[in-house]
Amino acid sequence: MRTISSSPLRRAGCLVALGLALVVASSATALTLRDLVVGGASLSTESGNLTFGNFDAVVSGALSADLEDYTVETRGEGLVIVGPVGAVGGDVGDLAVSFDVWAAEGLAVSGVSLFFNGAVSGDGALAAVTEDILVEGTPLADLFVHTFQAGGEVFAEKLDSTGLVPPLAHFRVLKDIQVLSAGVDSVATLSVVSQEFAVIPEPGTMLLLGAGLAGLALAGRTRRS
Repeated sequence: MRTISSSPLRRAGCLVALGLALVVASSATALTLRDLVVGGASLSTESGNLTFGNFDAVVSGALSADLEDYTVETRGEGLVIVGPVGAVGGDVGDLAVSFDVWAAEGLAVSGVSLFFNGAVSGDGALAAVTEDILVEGTPLADLFVHTFQAGGEVFAEKLDSTGLVPPLAHFRVLKDIQVLSAGVDSVATLSVVSQEFAVIPEPGTMLLLGAGLAGLALAGRTRRS
C-alpha cells in the first residue's frame, strides 16, 4: 500500500487555500468556467478595451471535472483563472482552457504576459502552464511557465512574456494547465494563472492620428506666415 507524507500535502493545501482566499477576496465579478463554457458568457475588462469569449475547457486526470470549481475574472487589461489544481502520490492532472480575445475598435494587443503561482515538493513534481496564441488557426506566439523539482532542487520560471508583431485586434488563446506528481511523496499544485495584455492603438489609427497632428501643425504654420 502506498503511503504519502502528510507534510508536503499540508504545505500544498495551505498554498492552494491561500491563493484561493486572496483572489476570492479581491473579486466580486468572477464567473465560473461553467458560466463561460456551457452558458456561453463572456467577460470584458473594466476599461472596455478587451473582451474574452468563446470559452472552451477540457479537464482530465486527477482534477475536478466540475467546471463550477474554476473561476475566471478580469483584472487590469487581462484575466485570472482560479481553481483547485493539484496532484499527489503519482497523480496527473490537466486543465485545457481556450478563448478568443477581441480588442475594442481602434485598439490592438501588442504583447502578452503569463504568470502562475505553481509550487512543488518532492522529486518528480511538476506544475506548468503552456500557451499558444493563434490567428485563424495558425500559431503566432507561445509562452511557458513552470516549476519542478529534481535531485532535491527546485527549478522555476513563473513569468513569461512575448510581443505580437504586428499587433492583433483579434486572436485565440490555447492554455494548458498541468500538474504531475511522479513520486509517491511528491506534490504539485497551483491555484492562480494570471494573464495580462498590452493594449495600444491599432497601427492604422496611429497613422491617422499622426497625419492629423501633422496637418494641424502645418495649418498653424500657415496661419502664422
